[in-house]
Amino acid sequence: MTAAGLSDMLRLPRHEKRKTRPMATTEHTINDALAARLRPTRSIWRNHGVLSSENSGMIKGSGERPDILIVEPNVSPVVVETEVFPASTVEQEAKSRLGRQVRSTGRTVLSSIAVRLPSRLRTVSGHALDSELASAKDLELALYWSSR
Repeated sequence: MTAAGLSDMLRLPRHEKRKTRPMATTEHTINDALAARLRPTRSIWRNHGVLSSENSGMIKGSGERPDILIVEPNVSPVVVETEVFPASTVEQEAKSRLGRQVRSTGRTVLSSIAVRLPSRLRTVSGHALDSELASAKDLELALYWSSR
């Protein structure tokens, strides 16, 4: 069989439209939207570099990338780790950030938050994603802290 013959066999009839599924929204995109939603809730978080999302190399001694990192002056940094349901590792990931140091300040992470996100967030983007985050009543949170 020739390449042209194979191509003809694989071609859909003109009356059939190819059905495509939209790409799922990535956790990185959701984290950026969540950070944007959080930023205006506290005046200091509006300042550049205080609340950041998806930045690699923020943890001293590693290339780890906290989903969201909050670094306010004069307080311990806070890490927020997120995963879309079923989120089987989000709690362990949040716990693993405790005791780590932020590269830019050298301060130790004493608090972390695990957030289990509803799976429907994978199906929306842009303004619809922002709207879903703003109205979500089913985010599951766990707060962890350490004194080390």
